[in-house]
Amino acid sequence: MIIWTGLNDMKREGHLTWTDGSSFGLKKNEIFSFPLLPKNETDCYILQQNATGSNYFFSRFFCSVPLPYICKYESLSLQENLLIYIKDVGTTEVVFGWHNLNAWNNLNKWLKLGYKIIIKYYLDYTEEQYFESISPNTTEKTITQLFPGHIYRFLLFAINEWEAKTMLSSVFFVETRPLSAQNVTVTHVTPTEIFLHWNPPDLISFHHYLVTILDVENNKSQEVLVEKLNTSVKIGDLKSFRHYLVYLFSVAERGTLSCFERPISAITGISPPQKVHAKPEDVGEDSIILQWESPPDGHEVYIQIKPSSDTREVMKLFVRDANRFKIDNLTPGMTYDIGMATVMNGNLSELVTIQQTLSENQIFFIHNRYLLIWGYCEIFPDTPLW
Repeated sequence: MIIWTGLNDMKREGHLTWTDGSSFGLKKNEIFSFPLLPKNETDCYILQQNATGSNYFFSRFFCSVPLPYICKYESLSLQENLLIYIKDVGTTEVVFGWHNLNAWNNLNKWLKLGYKIIIKYYLDYTEEQYFESISPNTTEKTITQLFPGHIYRFLLFAINEWEAKTMLSSVFFVETRPLSAQNVTVTHVTPTEIFLHWNPPDLISFHHYLVTILDVENNKSQEVLVEKLNTSVKIGDLKSFRHYLVYLFSVAERGTLSCFERPISAITGISPPQKVHAKPEDVGEDSIILQWESPPDGHEVYIQIKPSSDTREVMKLFVRDANRFKIDNLTPGMTYDIGMATVMNGNLSELVTIQQTLSENQIFFIHNRYLLIWGYCEIFPDTPLW
């Protein structure tokens, strides 16, 4: 059997007093502590019968649990609609609010009876406590100077001048937001990848990163988790020439995200033509036939032809809806650098470049019974030329 007593250490941890304020010192053999119960939430003491003997002992317990009692202290009843809630959470502050004015009117009744309304809070797994009073006729309370990315416990109670205390809420577990990464930049873009780099926040304030990539065209997103010690990431499997918004969040131990920051805007590159080549039989003296494979949605290509020996002479062509094209009016025997790119909405992909040398002219000269055939000379003295 266990019953409530008026003994508590609500005013100061470890300093036992009765409800009327008088002190009481217990001997060690009179106190039993449940090892799994947190000290910061067990400020009231129960009287419990010793299961192995005839005596009783005192034990700290949750103040909000209804149990039989030795004597009764009349206090103001708490209305069911007195509901405190978490209105906002920042990196260093938490804002509490009340659901309606009737809730605050109920709190005012405690104030008229000489009570103070207090919010007690402390870091999880620590015993150092902090207290903030709530002013009359307010609808919210902001707790400041908290540590980013840490877990706090909050408790609302009323207390009078004799240190009699009544709990007005259950315990709130709140994780403050971690600090955000700084100087997030896009360092490189390919047709299917975006590369990010950033400066990390204080490593104590977060557990890992979360990258969210939003495809603006279809409003679909994907997420990438990044380990804590990384300061860059490659986002792959993207679509070419697509507008993306990239969000980088720090994530605390229990999943709380850093504050919302403006996203990074990036457009992936355009996929260039593939397998650009010219078959040997398609290379002539003054022309060349190019072939290629266009990427999906690539309906136009840009072709750039310039002699390797004189890059100032540049021929530029645009070809639509084709994967084969003949280029004429070239110089026989000349070596050309030929570049090809996909065109989309006036934008070019990276150039895919090949080098090709054209065939020499075959020139016939008939003079003095000599036959000259392109770098070849042979004498036919007894053979008539006509």
